[in-house]
Amino acid sequence: MSDYIMDLRKIVGHRPLLQVGASVIVEDEQGVILLAFKAAVEV
Repeated sequence: MSDYIMDLRKIVGHRPLLQVGASVIVEDEQGVILLAFKAAVEV
């Protein structure tokens, strides 16, 4: 659990937390789903 959520839990206890999120599916003109991968690069 993230520190942010644990800090909220200390304040609100066991009451429900409302959290928001977003997702996107990107398609090209033919309806093919386009995916992006983020690779870690060592410098």
